[in-house]
Order: sequence, then structure tokens, then C-alpha cells
Amino acid sequence: MRKVKTLLMNPPVSTKALYGKFAKGGSNQPPLSLCYIASYLLKYGKDVRILDAAKLNLSISEVKKEISEYSPDVVGFHTPTPYYNSVKILAAEIKADFPDILVVAGGAHFTDNPLEDLEKLHLDVIVVSEGEQTVLEIVEGLERHNKVDFLLDIVPDIQGVLYRKNGAVLQSSPRPLIEDIDTIPIPARHLLTPLQSYSISSVQYKRSPSAAVMTARGCPYRCTFCVSSVSKKKVRCHSIEYVMREVDDLIEKYGIKDITFIDDVMTINKKRTYSLCEELAKRKKKLVWSSNIRIGLVDKEMLRYMKESGCWMVLVGIESGNQEILNRVKKQIKLQQAEQLSNWCKEVGLMFHPSFIIGHPGETIETINQTINFANKLHTHFPLFTIMVPYPGTELWRTAEEYGAIDKSSYDCFSLGSENPPFIPHGLTKEILIEKRKEAYKKCYLSLPMITRHLRTIRSFEDIRRMLTAVKILRGL
Repeated sequence: MRKVKTLLMNPPVSTKALYGKFAKGGSNQPPLSLCYIASYLLKYGKDVRILDAAKLNLSISEVKKEISEYSPDVVGFHTPTPYYNSVKILAAEIKADFPDILVVAGGAHFTDNPLEDLEKLHLDVIVVSEGEQTVLEIVEGLERHNKVDFLLDIVPDIQGVLYRKNGAVLQSSPRPLIEDIDTIPIPARHLLTPLQSYSISSVQYKRSPSAAVMTARGCPYRCTFCVSSVSKKKVRCHSIEYVMREVDDLIEKYGIKDITFIDDVMTINKKRTYSLCEELAKRKKKLVWSSNIRIGLVDKEMLRYMKESGCWMVLVGIESGNQEILNRVKKQIKLQQAEQLSNWCKEVGLMFHPSFIIGHPGETIETINQTINFANKLHTHFPLFTIMVPYPGTELWRTAEEYGAIDKSSYDCFSLGSENPPFIPHGLTKEILIEKRKEAYKKCYLSLPMITRHLRTIRSFEDIRRMLTAVKILRGL
């Protein structure tokens, strides 16, 4: 049995390409999905490395030099939709210069038409859905067989993959979701460039260094625009013991002082949320934290308990200030609930970071103005406004033509900061969407109540830094 070396790669996509004019405030997080896969391989004694070419700002030639020096048997790409073209270019280069390497890709992008993607890309295998067990089986298959025999005889029996065989593109049987996600070790962040050099969005952390943690997988909701609604519908939670082991690892090994919990529905289980807060409160002197939450899954009592345990901000998707739009995209919330949540956060002393989308199906100038006015009415601190991107696999990707024009010819514009939105609702233009996004930011951030709120929250240099970052972004719009 031969030793197989695996290189997991975050492709070289710049923050500027992902966030455009908002790059100064953009997130620069570690590729957690690769860190989970790496930790799972390490659990079984496999040889694995992570190359974050985006973070290291590597050119294609520099990536190929890294590959040549490590000489991996497998290269696996992390492939969200905005990374698609970078993966396409790199995979072709690897195929040309390193033909013996098995080239694999996985990610949320491959939920719509992976058969077509495998035909277009220079890939040997696409991993569909969760990758830990699948990648392990790929590595174990290559330990016993050469690449040709593996593709012919072994890969068809691996669940959750697409592959080539005798010129045809085939798909194996689906792989069930991992029920007990505690069986996956905590992410192998030690394989990355120094963790302290990463950061979440510059307006989303109070202290540095900061990090993101995921305490659960899955989302039961069906928002038509969200990739989380495509797969992993069943919510599976890490135990509190697992989460705190990861939190303590971040504090003790990396000196992390601020954590953002990035689950889609972290507060879905009230008892679990209180237990987590109880543990975080014990580390309050070392750590502050923030969290994604969902309207309808928190109450004022829970928010107060979160605040007392070190939480300083909550992030919530409101998406629109028009109820009909919210109903159309199946958000399953009411505007009154959003107002109530904003008021609760004000009362308990939590910063409120809502997100809104401009350019929904059925959107008009009037509904956009309603969203801007609604956002300005709330007690917010860092409202986020993005232009709608219908990602492959989502319901909106399939129905977009009913509501407007969508450009599916290239994925270069499928990033949240794109100045060339891929979806334009009927009756609107690209210029209108961009101008309204600019108007939303300036109207909210330059309002006297917003300025007053931020001045009242200044407690440290980091607070001033967040405010200056917001000012720089506004000046660049």
C-alpha cells in the first residue's frame, strides 16, 4: 500500500475580486471546509496539506511551484461559485503539467448541474455534499490502486461523487449526511498560514485576532436565494463539549480574542443555546463573541443572556423592507418581528448587524426605497446591503428568467461586490441597482442617529478602527 499525499487548495481569488469596492471591509476567513476535511484525513493518519493560495496571494506559477515541491497525488479544490473560473484555469494547468495527479473539486457550486460542470472543467472527480468521508475514501482507494485503475474500478463504488469513465460522465449513489458531526475533529487550522493573519469582516470583530466557528451544520428553511437551502437541510449540532474544545483551542493556541459563530441557525435549540452561553460566560475575561441569528429563533430573554455571556453583536438576515418580497423569497419572517428584534437588541445592549438584498424577484424602485427606509428606521449599527446573486442550485437560479434577465454565461460576476450584477429584475437596470445600493449605505450610515449610536459605543481603538473602515468604504462608493 503506497503513501498518498493530498493537497487541499483554496484557489487564488483576491478580496478585491470577491468584494469589489467593499474589499476594505471584506472577510478574510480561513477555508473552514478544507480544515475539516484535513482534520478528518489526519484522524486516519493521512498525509495532507492546505494551500490557501488566496490568502498568500499566489500567482498560477507560484501555485504550480508549491505543487511541484510537495508532489501530491491528489489536489482538492474548494469551489464556491465566485471561485469557479479560478479553479477551471488551475485545473487545466495541473492536468497539463502534472497529469498523474487526481484533480478533485467540491463545494456549494456543484449542487445544480455537476454533470455539466465535470464536462467543462478539467477535473477527475467532483465531490457532492459533505466531503470528509468521501475524500478519505478517495485517498484510501489511491493507496491501493494507480490513478487509471482507481477511476475505472474503484471510484464508482464511492458514494457522493461524479467521475469520468471511458469518456462518459457518471454519478455514484448519494452519500448520506454525517449524523454525528462530533466524529469530525476540530478544524486543522494549524495547517494554514498563521491563523492570526486572518480576520472576519472588519466591521464584525471587536477585538483581534478574531476567528469564525461553526457549531452546527444544516438549515431547515427554504429561502429561494440561499445556497444553504439546497443541501444539508437537516440540522446537526456539535456537542457543547466539542464546541468549547474548539473555542479553548483558539484561545490557548492562537490567542483569539473574538469569535463569530457562523451557523445558519445557532439558536434553533433554546436549551443548547443557554448551555453554550453558560460555558462562554466562564471565558468572558478572555473572549468576546458575536453570532448569526434568525428572526423567530430568539427572544429578549435569550438575547440578554447572550449579552451577559460576552456577546456584543448579532447578525441577522432581514433581506427586504417589503413583506410581499419576503413572502416571495420564502423568508418566513414578518417585518414586525424584525422591528421587535431591533428593539430588543437596543434594550439589552447588543449591536445589531442586519443584512438586506437589493434586486429581489419582483423588485421595483418603490420596494427598494421601502427597504432603505425600513433599514434606516431600525436601531442598527452595521447594516449590509448587497445586490441579489442567484447562485446555482437555488430555487431562484431556476426561476430567475420569470422575474428578469440573468447572465449564466460566466461566473465572474457572481460575487457580492460585483459591479456587474448577474440578475436584473424586470423594470430595473444594472445602474439603478448599483446606485440604490450606494444610496442605501449613505442614507443609513450618514444619518445622525447612526453616527450618534457609534460615537456612544466607542470603548477602544478597535471601535474607532471599525468606524474609520466604514468611512473609507463609503468614500469609495
